[in-house]
Amino acid sequence: MKTKITVKRILLIILIVASGNLMAQNNLSFYHMGKGIPQGGNYNPAYFPDARVFVSLPGISGIDLSVNNSFSISDIFTETGDSTLIDIGKFLGTQQKKKSFLNVDLDVTDLMIGFRVGENMHFSLFVNDKFDFTFFYPIDLMNFVWKGNAAYVGQNFVADQMGYTTTHYREYGVGYGQTFNILDRPTTIGARFKYLNGMLHNSTQNFSVSILTDEADYSLTASFNEAQIRSVAFSQLTDDEEEEFDESYFIFNENAGFGLDLGARMQFSEKLGLGAAVNDLGFINWKQHAELINFKGTSFTYSGIDLDDPDSFGQAIEDSLKNLEPDTVAATFTTKLNARTYFSADYQVTPKGQAQATIANYMTQGRIKTSIGLGYTQQVGRWFTASATGSYVPQQGVDLGLGMMFRLSTFQLYVAADNIFNTIDVPNASAANINFGINFLFGRAEKKNKKKVTPPVTPAPPAQAEPSEEAMKVTPAAEPEEEEDYSDYEHLWKKRK
Repeated sequence: MKTKITVKRILLIILIVASGNLMAQNNLSFYHMGKGIPQGGNYNPAYFPDARVFVSLPGISGIDLSVNNSFSISDIFTETGDSTLIDIGKFLGTQQKKKSFLNVDLDVTDLMIGFRVGENMHFSLFVNDKFDFTFFYPIDLMNFVWKGNAAYVGQNFVADQMGYTTTHYREYGVGYGQTFNILDRPTTIGARFKYLNGMLHNSTQNFSVSILTDEADYSLTASFNEAQIRSVAFSQLTDDEEEEFDESYFIFNENAGFGLDLGARMQFSEKLGLGAAVNDLGFINWKQHAELINFKGTSFTYSGIDLDDPDSFGQAIEDSLKNLEPDTVAATFTTKLNARTYFSADYQVTPKGQAQATIANYMTQGRIKTSIGLGYTQQVGRWFTASATGSYVPQQGVDLGLGMMFRLSTFQLYVAADNIFNTIDVPNASAANINFGINFLFGRAEKKNKKKVTPPVTPAPPAQAEPSEEAMKVTPAAEPEEEEDYSDYEHLWKKRK
């Protein structure tokens, strides 16, 4: 089947790509605070809040947004006197030294319920929506577009190493965690098993195009060498008259997959704890509304516009693309999830204060992005927790993250943000991360039942006998015993003894 490339379709693709610079993955402040929040289980399945039961409701309970790119506003604009001008040359100069990319991650909690069974076991049920956008682009192509083709007359300019991925899927899962005594140390092991339902996908890898500048009229002929796009359901987002909108598709469809999260936390000593987690191991098999669009071997020629009629630009582009008809076929293909890993250590500095260190890795399109964080979390009573984290991310440098959690009875409100310096310094901002939401927690993890001990009663001596000296002694009553409170990891360490 042939697919006609229209300006409307191109604008849709440009819009999708451009959205990336408005909104990718750090979240270390939230990870350091996550043991007390239901959504912390999204990062380490061994985590469970201080509650017997928790409920997270749609729309209010969990928003997790991450933003990273390789440029900032100050890379684009230059101040000249009282004016601020767009400086594309400056932008290209700053990007030449970097791996140019845009990345967006958005996770939304649709519903989550968790409960404890006994003192050492917990379960959870959850539904989450996940959105991911990643775009790697060659800066040489932008240089070619901006500086022109004069240096390439009569020869090919090759633009490659370009790739992007856009994915939206919904996960339905069950989580399980239990505390064991491993190597004589309390260790909580958790796992989450997830059924995945894919909604949208659009991606290409190793996209390569050759652009030839004609020596006679300077027209441009673009020939696609390696160019295949995998697309799922994007036709549902356009007003294509040939494609009937399928409402039920976005509720539940045939694009199925499986995901797995694993996590553990060991109380290594009375004050030192170690944690590790591997999240989003899995795949999605795409087959409903799935297609492969193959551009390999296709080409189009752009001859320029009439300078006397600048409004003809759009028409000139559309005319040039009329002959670009890639082969489109229905297909089935499989994609992997973008896995994440966390390795952490925490040290109990005070009874309510912890110092933490974490290394996080995020994988996308075969590339790894690493974040390193050092933080401190302080609990005030049972109603307030605050966290501060210093982080280092390559290409972004050192930054600050802050987090707060309020709990009043069953009501819990939390917010955590990373890249504070980046966010405040808007002209130089290239990243932003924020988590916020409201949960409802019922009960506490510990039990404080006291054992009432009845003091022994000394029997009265016979009336006819003189009481002996021993009988005159009164046996003291035994002190009532109280069960220990094992509400935190330090108490678990004491309990093992």
